[in-house]
Amino acid sequence: MGFGKEASSSSHVLQVPAVPSEDTPLLTSKSNNRPLSSNAKTFANVFISIVGAGVLGLPYTFKRTGWLMGSLILFSVSYLTYHCMMLLVLTRRRLDSLHGFSKIDSFGDLGFAVCGHLGRLSVDSMVVVSQAGFCVGYLIFIGNTLSFMGLCVNLFFAFPPMMNPVYEVVERRFCEGRYSLWVRWLAVLVVTFVAILVPNFADFLSLVGSSLCIVLGFVLPALFHLMVHKSGLGWCGMCVDGIIVVLGVVLALTGSWSSLLEIFGTKA
Repeated sequence: MGFGKEASSSSHVLQVPAVPSEDTPLLTSKSNNRPLSSNAKTFANVFISIVGAGVLGLPYTFKRTGWLMGSLILFSVSYLTYHCMMLLVLTRRRLDSLHGFSKIDSFGDLGFAVCGHLGRLSVDSMVVVSQAGFCVGYLIFIGNTLSFMGLCVNLFFAFPPMMNPVYEVVERRFCEGRYSLWVRWLAVLVVTFVAILVPNFADFLSLVGSSLCIVLGFVLPALFHLMVHKSGLGWCGMCVDGIIVVLGVVLALTGSWSSLLEIFGTKA
């Protein structure tokens, strides 16, 4: 029995799902009428992002820098983060207006639209490592401060949302976007082993933040914005984006080196 014209005229036509490719967005919906996000989901995502590793690292930051310098750095980084976030939004809108890239729904999709396969691979790799790194920090913090149950309960519920981007990227790369229990189990196992091997929560969190989060938060947004808007930015706009890229690279290198010295105890 084959599928001919008679079968195609029926409302129960067998539809073979398309195989995901490099330009397939990470966020997809089986029903076009069902939204992929909501105000509650957005609020929960922002809350988990703020009340998490960033807040846990603030006391260590103020301890090393002091109140005045720590406050200045905090407000400067906050403004720069907002600016780079808006650069990503402007870059996405520019690509949509020029080339009709309407399927850009994630950071990796934007990297593919700007730099091709290398852009998506770079963004996805850094997202996986950074998110898994924060989860390692959570486990270290829980192990060191298990007596403070309030903080531990908060991190316990923050762990699954932080690991979700890792699951999505890895399953999309190796399992064609399908749910894979063994991939998720292996990811949690690797994160747990790293948490056991790394003794200091603050230094490890500093390494992840300085090496990967600076690149994801500052360097790539400014670089993508510069590459897409270079014809209409002018010298002033190009200089601003260039300064952000250079500053991000310098901070990433110096911060990573300082964190590695702290972790391995080679500082004089």
